[in-house]
Amino acid sequence: MRILFLLVVLANAVFFAVHQGYFGKLIADGREPERIGNQQQPERIKPISQRQFDALSMSPLPADVQMVGSSRVSPDVLGASLQGKECIEFGGFANQDLKRFEALLPPLQLGERLTQRSAEEQTNWAVFIPPFKTRAEAEKKAEELHRLGLTDFFIILDESNFRFAISFGIFKTEESARSHLATLSKKGVRTAQTGNRSVTLSKTWFQFHKMDTALLDKLVAIRPDYPNQELLECEAKQ
Repeated sequence: MRILFLLVVLANAVFFAVHQGYFGKLIADGREPERIGNQQQPERIKPISQRQFDALSMSPLPADVQMVGSSRVSPDVLGASLQGKECIEFGGFANQDLKRFEALLPPLQLGERLTQRSAEEQTNWAVFIPPFKTRAEAEKKAEELHRLGLTDFFIILDESNFRFAISFGIFKTEESARSHLATLSKKGVRTAQTGNRSVTLSKTWFQFHKMDTALLDKLVAIRPDYPNQELLECEAKQ
């Protein structure tokens, strides 16, 4: 009896201590509201604006990631996706990009395996450094860009609001223009910006037929040098 009495006393003492909180709130309606509240911490959750979201989406890409159309694809994935395709199209090139790429083609001696097509395209976005007061000032800035290792740009000399601006290219979509601006920023260009500029541009696409692994590897390897171009499958010649 004495042992039973002691057990009853001990049980009552434990029950009293639990309800007084001496062991912490181990039981809280079976739902642990404090732990859930601590996990969520609603006061630390803050909404972001559309501008902040856009800034996050414009973060520079890692070195091993390329833009293909509107997708971010690594070179390995790009090469694997095109492996075994009969025809690959690379384009559309314009202005300085076209001249640079054409200079790479003669050593490949592709003959009839290489064809091309051209089309006019309406572009609405430009990446540029705003106009300077004089041509001399623009040329001085161009020298600074050359020292950064940049070559794909030119001074606008036409009689327009962009006279003596430095153009880094014109683009069909705002997304592609902002992507190129982010690339320039990584290379040290701080004063460039995007803006509306409607231009009808002649673009060229090159089609490589009877593809083999060696040629595909070369195209994938130079793809990062032309971030505004697409490398895609095309219809094989009959």
